[in-house]
Amino acid sequence: MLKSFRPVVFSRHPTHNVLRTKLPLLPFRSIIRLGSTTEVSKKMQSKGTIVECNPIEGIINTSDKIRMKSCFTKSKINSPEWYLPVIVVGDSSVCNKEYFRLPSILEENNPLLGNKSAIIVKDIAIKDDMFPLIAKINFHSRGRGMMKIDNREQLLKLLEDVGTARKYTFEKYINYVREYRVHATRNGIFYICRKLRKEEAKDRWFFNSKNSIFKIIFEDGKWIGDKIPCFTEMENHCKLALEALKMDIAGFDVRVNATGEKFTIIEANSACSFGEHTAQHYIKMIPEVLKNKFEKLTK
Repeated sequence: MLKSFRPVVFSRHPTHNVLRTKLPLLPFRSIIRLGSTTEVSKKMQSKGTIVECNPIEGIINTSDKIRMKSCFTKSKINSPEWYLPVIVVGDSSVCNKEYFRLPSILEENNPLLGNKSAIIVKDIAIKDDMFPLIAKINFHSRGRGMMKIDNREQLLKLLEDVGTARKYTFEKYINYVREYRVHATRNGIFYICRKLRKEEAKDRWFFNSKNSIFKIIFEDGKWIGDKIPCFTEMENHCKLALEALKMDIAGFDVRVNATGEKFTIIEANSACSFGEHTAQHYIKMIPEVLKNKFEKLTK
């Protein structure tokens, strides 16, 4: 009789506990990481091949805004333009108040780089048409510390404290009217919820679980709500983003304009909070991801 094993779940999020008992048994050892960089123990490694869903590198890439956005830039993912503060050369206690650092990508097979491509940076002048900006803390923020910067004066105030400024990444504010939580694997999108702001929400420039309700619009390959016209392109970019981040399954915050023809991927989430319905979809999809990876490993 073949042995069977339940996937080991590496996550500290309380809503993920359901996975520890509800994921089905599989004929191979496996782990799933959701926001966790816990390494596989030597004891577990000694027992043979272990299939990993979401490797440590992928979790690190999604937990660090700079690494995540660099992956998006390199793979030309449709996402907001982003900037970093510039520290004055020779004086690490002062931010340059006139320039941002703009990460960008050189063309593929550049002969000056030995026919390789690479991320480079250049400094660009801070202009009024860049505003509004969204300032986000670089590591594990879950929205904490996020702020909307409407003008140069607000930006300069933040840049006055270089210690604070170093913690932030700045991105162009995309004021599309709709935002979705899009869950995907490298095979495509399997579940979408639209975020609908509550009437009593005071801050109306962002969507989150506190100021919005999540309405299911797509699951099991079927539309429950209005179909998003740019769905196919959006799905392709989600798959590309997962590959760039080295993730296998994740949730994306995606903004879409009023006509549904334009979209931008705001960020990826490696440890989305689960409601009961979301959990059921992950219980279904995680084994599929693991089986696909196992088949590739054993070919």
